[in-house]
Amino acid sequence: MPPLLRHAATWGAKYAAAQLGARRVPGIRFAKATTETLDVKGAASIGGADIRIIVDDLSLAAAAGIAAHETWHSLGDEDEGKATATQRAAKAAWTAHRYEQRAQIRRQLEELYDRICPSGRWEGEASARIAAAWYGSKTIGYTAALVLADRDLGLRLEEFQQIERDGLGDEHAFQTVEARRPHAARAAYSYE
Repeated sequence: MPPLLRHAATWGAKYAAAQLGARRVPGIRFAKATTETLDVKGAASIGGADIRIIVDDLSLAAAAGIAAHETWHSLGDEDEGKATATQRAAKAAWTAHRYEQRAQIRRQLEELYDRICPSGRWEGEASARIAAAWYGSKTIGYTAALVLADRDLGLRLEEFQQIERDGLGDEHAFQTVEARRPHAARAAYSYE
């Protein structure tokens, strides 16, 4: 399970618990989709101690939203309309929360890239070994660590691209400090 996906789901569950004024947050169990789950992305029983989230192809915001939805049910409210509204609110709150952290997200992604690609580009097997080691190949095995690295790095990159694409990012992020200064801006028109 990618650590960032687990973090997003836990954040969503805590968000819903706070909305309900609950003291407990249900445990979160993650599962892969099967032929029986069809389009189901989460499950909870009213008053249950745990919720279940199907993690295939979920964005981080979607994981936060689904966890909030299922937490709403788990903490005793079976109203689907309220759970869906909580899901939308949690997804929006997660997005806003991550937007506030966009500089940190960019820095973390750059640090991971620099760690895995020290020469500035993917070096095939050498970069794969570094990624696997970073994601715990000694504990979970080389192949499992590569799968985890692929999913986690993909989620991080997808989130970063969404922040940038949706106009939530810093449009001047790639400019030098000097270029950002007002006196460095050129006039948009000519006086001649």
